[in-house]
Amino acid sequence: MVDKYVKVNILPLIAAYSNVWLHRATNRVNRMRKTIAFAFLFFVMHASIEGLPSEGAAAPIPSLTLAPALSLPLGKSVNYYDPSPGVGMAVSAPLGSGALYARGTLDFELHPLFAGPAVTSVRAAAGAGLAFSLLPFLRIGVFGEGGYYHAFIHDGQSRANGGGFSAGTGMELEASLSSSLKLSVEAAYTLELGLRSGLRLAAGLTLPLGSSDRRAAPAERAGFVPLAAAGRDPERRIDSMLSARSGFAFPIGTSTGYYRGGPLANLLYEYPLRFLPGLSFLGRMGYSGLSLKDGSLLSLIDGQLGLGVSYEILPGIGARLRAGSGFSYAFLREDDATVHGSGGAVSAGGGFFMAFPSSFAIGLDCDYVQSLGLFSGLELSLGATFLLGSGASDPVRRNPGLRNLLEGPSGPIQVESFALSPIFPVFRKYYDANPVGTLVVRNSGKSPLKNLRASFYVRQFMDAPKESPPIRELAPGESTEIELYALFTDRILEATEATLAAAVTTVGYDAVGRPGEVSRTDSLRVLDRNALSWRDDRGAAAFVTPKDPSVMTFAKNVAGVVSARALTSVDKDLLMALAMHEALGIHGLAYVIDPKTPYADRSKAPDEIDYLQFPRQTLEYRAGDCDDLSILYCALLESVGVETAFITVPGHIYMACALPGTAAEAARRQQRPEDLVVEGDRAWVPIEVTMRASGFLEAWQEGAKEWREARARNLAKLYPLREAWAFFEPVALPGVGVLAPPPTAVIAERYGAEANRLIERELAPQANRLIAELRKGGNDQKSHNALGALYARYGLFDKAAAEFKLAVAKGEYAPSLVNLGNLSFLDGKLAEAEAYYSRAYAKAPADPGVLLAVARINFSLENYGLAKRAYEALKRADPSLAERFAYLETRGEEATRAAQSGAKEAVVWQE
Repeated sequence: MVDKYVKVNILPLIAAYSNVWLHRATNRVNRMRKTIAFAFLFFVMHASIEGLPSEGAAAPIPSLTLAPALSLPLGKSVNYYDPSPGVGMAVSAPLGSGALYARGTLDFELHPLFAGPAVTSVRAAAGAGLAFSLLPFLRIGVFGEGGYYHAFIHDGQSRANGGGFSAGTGMELEASLSSSLKLSVEAAYTLELGLRSGLRLAAGLTLPLGSSDRRAAPAERAGFVPLAAAGRDPERRIDSMLSARSGFAFPIGTSTGYYRGGPLANLLYEYPLRFLPGLSFLGRMGYSGLSLKDGSLLSLIDGQLGLGVSYEILPGIGARLRAGSGFSYAFLREDDATVHGSGGAVSAGGGFFMAFPSSFAIGLDCDYVQSLGLFSGLELSLGATFLLGSGASDPVRRNPGLRNLLEGPSGPIQVESFALSPIFPVFRKYYDANPVGTLVVRNSGKSPLKNLRASFYVRQFMDAPKESPPIRELAPGESTEIELYALFTDRILEATEATLAAAVTTVGYDAVGRPGEVSRTDSLRVLDRNALSWRDDRGAAAFVTPKDPSVMTFAKNVAGVVSARALTSVDKDLLMALAMHEALGIHGLAYVIDPKTPYADRSKAPDEIDYLQFPRQTLEYRAGDCDDLSILYCALLESVGVETAFITVPGHIYMACALPGTAAEAARRQQRPEDLVVEGDRAWVPIEVTMRASGFLEAWQEGAKEWREARARNLAKLYPLREAWAFFEPVALPGVGVLAPPPTAVIAERYGAEANRLIERELAPQANRLIAELRKGGNDQKSHNALGALYARYGLFDKAAAEFKLAVAKGEYAPSLVNLGNLSFLDGKLAEAEAYYSRAYAKAPADPGVLLAVARINFSLENYGLAKRAYEALKRADPSLAERFAYLETRGEEATRAAQSGAKEAVVWQE
């Protein structure tokens, strides 16, 4: 977000302080020198700050401060020393996310003695401090530090040196000039044991050593072209620039015989010349503290005017040249007197700079300077340059690298609100069509914006930015909400812990026929790959991965057991669910409530984060919560073609499998249709997945009971997986698991026992009714045949054959002859089957069941002519039955494949 326009003016404070200071000055401290020092400090410290970015959300990062300084003697030191110039460097690093920070300093100072020579000292210290934000753009800190100093003095003939302990404590004030540049003012009491004590005042610039996740990033390029662009684009008005530099001055030529050099600080102001494209007017104000070889300190102040030019070498990297001339003033103390003088001054030089997107650059410069008749030398300095003006006359023509949404109104675009949601890696496909966040922007310009477009990019987890649908036009003063989308790669599923990533949002537009673009960078919270919230219960579908190799290996082994014992009277999908339940029991799967994120608690708080396992993980762990077991069951059944669904009731989730056909057809095939879940025209078998110690029938009955109770209160919901996948596509868990399924023989044994229980439950009522009819002396042939057909449909072939033979013993009965032929056919005894079918044809040549049997056996014996005649008769007698077995009209290899794939399905038991 961006703070309102703020202007900070510390002139009254400095004026009041300077008035007291000057009036208290002693005769030993020259008032002129104090006045000049005060003017220099005031010029550096005075600041106008407008449209500053709020730093409340910025992550703390280390920073580097470069500052010229002035030390005032205190206590007994006032009897020996004049005020001392110097230059310092400080590095601060936050300790954690609180107010505590560590700091290290390196200072160089010249301490003039009243006797004439100057003491040169170098100090290194380390310490810690506390910092607090007074305003979004203003920070205050207090600190303490300790270290070592080394000092030496040269009186022209001899040289002495020594060192000792140094300590200091003070406070500092930082004001933001831009998102990545701060003005720092420091006042500290320093003690150098055996040497001096004093008050150290410093003012300089603070630069970040790194980048915060919440800082803006360049939209197109990192950098600006301060002056060279003016020659290429006459309509562009370049911003004026202010440079603050500090460094060291080295004597050259004849000056080497008198000077050793000293610290320097200067300010340089540049303003582009419209009538001379490529050139800029410049003004310079500088200070140097030069140490003479006899130990004295010469203070040199200069002011110059001149011309400069800047060139871009690479995007964001440039070079600059300049030259100027003006006036210099120098003074030094000899014994108890002050000697001063003035004269002309010239300078020429240049350097290199690296620009940043927040309208500032850092640079290294080297200048030749000469104060006529006094000093000539080289100034090597490091500093920062930042823009002061308003930029191009047309805001949309600004270089996008200079603008970002965090720095206030950017041309015609202003951000009113911005929100990003935490990212669930399992929904990586979902975010391609559903927003990860929203951005509300307003047209704050005076012209309509055309083709407004936004893109979202997370380099760590995306291959390219994802574009949002464009907005054709945004009128002046209007606001619009833009939804942000993302197409994440599989890399996001490697996140096993929650993490932060840098997300770049870019908004482009066309204004007055010219394109513009603004950008911002924010921290995006990416949760771990097992994370999910229950805001939408369908979201768990993304974890259901039926194509996972471990899932497919397990499910295919179970499916093979079911295929080996097909029962035409029981739905194959129901048998598959039964077999899967028993196989998971053999695998040792256990129901374990997650103590940290139980579904019962998380489902009541939709925004809470739950931990869900992928099916492969649950198979490997052999345990899971109700949601984990439901996900595994669904994945296993879906991998073999059985449709599944989630069922949610208050505080619980379990699953169901679909039965083929309509709900009415499925109900007719069940002895207990009340145990089915009917939604629309489909019937589902609810399975309580947590009943690991019980058989399939008990799990089914418990699931049906839970559904009925919750449905009565309108609190039960069913979510078919294939419908949920339309919104939450499944994603593959990285890696490949190796999992051995339970032995097939053990699965077959457990499956057979539970299947027999199911058969008993379904068969017993029907068989008892038919047996009762036989005992009452009804039509013996029909009742025996009906009972035999019932046994056959449930796979009890021995009992079925006995009943069919009892019916035939009472006379040639066509349905029983066909059924006996079916038993022989299933047993591979085709000749015996053909004999039974022929006897049935002789008894009832026009019966559709008999015609089908004759066509089928001749088709299998490759007697295609007889098969065709029987099939043609079947089409006339029962077209719908003939249509179900249309493969009987095929020939050759196609006929062989059809017979092999459809022979058992062609068996129809006659009643």
